[in-house]
Amino acid sequence: MITGEATYRGYMPVDGVISGQLTASGGGLMVKQRVRSDSDPELDGELSFKDLLRINGHIRGKVQSERGTLIVDDAATVDAQIEVGVAIISGEVNGDVFARERVELGHGAVINGNISTPLLSIKPGATFHGDCRMLKTAG
Repeated sequence: MITGEATYRGYMPVDGVISGQLTASGGGLMVKQRVRSDSDPELDGELSFKDLLRINGHIRGKVQSERGTLIVDDAATVDAQIEVGVAIISGEVNGDVFARERVELGHGAVINGNISTPLLSIKPGATFHGDCRMLKTAG
């Protein structure tokens, strides 16, 4: 689920339905993927967004947003470098996480990478393999 503007550059195999409209000035597409049994990611490339991005599947590459909130669902796997405003992680992340405001690790979160943020919260049951760099808060 993406709320707000997003851009994507990379590889996206589709085994499902694409609906929507593309125009020279933009437009919108909705992609409904069928459940995939293999371990290949649904997206492999660079994903930029403005407001809110929720990941429920498997993606690889880079995820970035100047001030947006990234939510990694408990069933999701993200093999990517993450650079966002807020990261709320309940699934698996393999890569470094940089969040300008905060990072929240839920009960089932598994992080294999470094975290850089001014505020970090880790709930019991989360697993974090990496280094943490606490940044100064803005303001």
